[in-house]
Amino acid sequence: MLQITIVLINEVRQAVMYILAKDNNGNITPDEYNRYAHTAQMEVFTEYFQLYNLYKNRMKLGRIYSGYADMVKQMEQTINYFSLNVPIAKAVTPATFATTIVSGIRTAVTITDGGAGYAPSIAGAVVIAGPTGSGASITYTTDSLGNVNTVTIVSGGTLYTTVSLSIASASSTSYNLPSDWYLIDVVNYGDVEVMPIAHGKLKNLLRSNLTAPTLEYPNYVLRGNSITIYPDTGTTGDPVTLFYVRYPRTPNWSYSLITNGEPIFNINDPLYQDFEVPESEFYKLVIKICQYCGVQIREEQVVQYTSQQEQITENKNVATT
Repeated sequence: MLQITIVLINEVRQAVMYILAKDNNGNITPDEYNRYAHTAQMEVFTEYFQLYNLYKNRMKLGRIYSGYADMVKQMEQTINYFSLNVPIAKAVTPATFATTIVSGIRTAVTITDGGAGYAPSIAGAVVIAGPTGSGASITYTTDSLGNVNTVTIVSGGTLYTTVSLSIASASSTSYNLPSDWYLIDVVNYGDVEVMPIAHGKLKNLLRSNLTAPTLEYPNYVLRGNSITIYPDTGTTGDPVTLFYVRYPRTPNWSYSLITNGEPIFNINDPLYQDFEVPESEFYKLVIKICQYCGVQIREEQVVQYTSQQEQITENKNVATT
């Protein structure tokens, strides 16, 4: 668990503002600071995974020194702070579609949102509206995964002016991911782990009974912000659980304006959000934000600032005793 003993977002801002003023590099608004703070935190966050994978690979290859194991352990502790496991719900996404118009009459409907999980059981799902049109019959085509992608009106009158399309049932294989997901660790279907597979390999996998996913050995494909599980999980009722790493929450230096219009830190503002990286990243955050402001500094300069602030605080404490 991360140990947070200071309000890091305020400490970092104070250091940044001091360095900018000291070098006559102007000022930044709270909104600019918050934007830079978010970017800096994301860079630090992604560096954890880059370094973690680098050290792990070197350890596997035997290219290690005594400090690697401790560094990997420390990074694992940080990454675990962002790790969650939650049940995920089935995706229910209304179809979007385009229509083909011939001489002002709609003759075909094409699903345009990918249609993951749209089964070819769409009798009655196409509704025709027009002055004389009624009772249309249709045909449909499917993609390589068996999902409906085109519906064609083949008979049933003329003057069809609008077409509305609904899908007979929600997806039984697609599940929505949380909005804050960064990295999928494990997907469990009941007590069974679902293994990932690239979308490009799925078609060949499904062609053979020897390689096709089963309930004992299921697979999932990542599509945007949802996963699709194979085979169909619709009738089993087993829950799907996602183990994942979330993004850090967006930092926000919240403030109030005093009489001269100067912003002052307000930790009680409901929009306040501190950094979610360890305090040890203080120097890195300050350096990155200063760089975004066009100021190149070294860690030694930030250490100097910190020492000065500690001395000021110590002098104040002595004066009040």
